Amino acid sequence: MKQNHPRGVYGALGLFALCVFGACVGAEDETSSTEESNANLAAAACTPHLGNQCYWMENTSGNFCWVPRSGVSFQDCYALDSCDGGLGHSGGGCYKWAACSGCARFPW
Repeated sequence: MKQNHPRGVYGALGLFALCVFGACVGAEDETSSTEESNANLAAAACTPHLGNQCYWMENTSGNFCWVPRSGVSFQDCYALDSCDGGLGHSGGGCYKWAACSGCARFPW
């Protein structure tokens, strides 16, 4: 029997980020078709960026797109990341070092 659990902001963002970048195949999907449609529209609104650099998941436009964080070194990007093994100095921001905005992060 499936139970309904309220999702926290980070849980929803994590699932969204995984699905945007194609890693949600086989993941348990508790989203409605409306939420999936909204996520697909938001992902389509993101501008792709190229280059080995630090990317930040912006959260001001409502699209949650990975955008370049110019002038940030690998070490500083690691220090800022609060979402996937970084030091959390940003206080909650998601940062990654990658070859492009839609690419998988490099390991810290």
